[in-house]
Amino acid sequence: MGKRRQEFSTSGADQGLQGLSSDPFVGKTGTPAATGLRIPALVNGPDNRYLFLLATRVVNSGFTRVLGIRQYLEIGLDIAPQLGIETERPVTLSVVTPTFRFSDGANVSWHLVKEPTPTRDNRTPRTQAPSFGFQTSDSPALLYAGFTAANVTATGAPVNYPVDLTSYTPPTWVNDWQPIAGLKALRDIRYPWVDNQAWDSIDEVVGGGSWRISLYASVLQTNPLTRPGIIYGPTIATDGSAVGGPPEEDFIYKFTFPTSETAPAQGPQFWRIAGSILFEDEVDGGDLKQRLPGGP
Repeated sequence: MGKRRQEFSTSGADQGLQGLSSDPFVGKTGTPAATGLRIPALVNGPDNRYLFLLATRVVNSGFTRVLGIRQYLEIGLDIAPQLGIETERPVTLSVVTPTFRFSDGANVSWHLVKEPTPTRDNRTPRTQAPSFGFQTSDSPALLYAGFTAANVTATGAPVNYPVDLTSYTPPTWVNDWQPIAGLKALRDIRYPWVDNQAWDSIDEVVGGGSWRISLYASVLQTNPLTRPGIIYGPTIATDGSAVGGPPEEDFIYKFTFPTSETAPAQGPQFWRIAGSILFEDEVDGGDLKQRLPGGP
């Protein structure tokens, strides 16, 4: 028996690259993609947290081994208003503090689960958009049950969901999620995106059948206009230590702008999120032989 390893990770539409392309396989007229999914700027509440499907895989028969997962989260903002330009100019920071949350309590939870393969209606809603899926999806997407948007296409889909949404309703939380490795609700970044041990971080055997294995994230967005700020006292250390705050707090402090005559008040929010699931499957010798050059 041989082994085959696969990684299913988050890739989604990036409107900031529209007209530029993101790789040689997507032309200028296609929808460019980037690692991760953009998180809407619209401030939501506990009852309408954003639900993201970050990675998913259907295992039709037998078993697979979930070797590990990766988590990635960015905070950031578009400083184009401060620069007086119309082209998007994002400034972002990868979250490195495992338990980071904004000062108003805005937070992210992650969910690694085994779930039934969704039953689908063959009629795709006209309001769907790239990386924006109604109820469920076969690929990474922000999932929704309902929404309104300030700027929509002729079919009612949001033109650019991260900035256009004016209301959002998530899908109804399902009761048939089964946790994998006890990770039904993970409230910290325990498995960083850049981790040499990612392929050995979980190692859990999961049965196949009519199930799929998925990594979700739930996001409560922050409100930069109302959250408590921060103030730094004078540096008291003389040996070079304790001279700064956590990188996320330093970033928020540096890129929080008050209202001016030419630009509105702004501050960092949750900006982008990504995740991946690392799999290992048993493969019989015949299947491997089929994949060898010159095989039957």
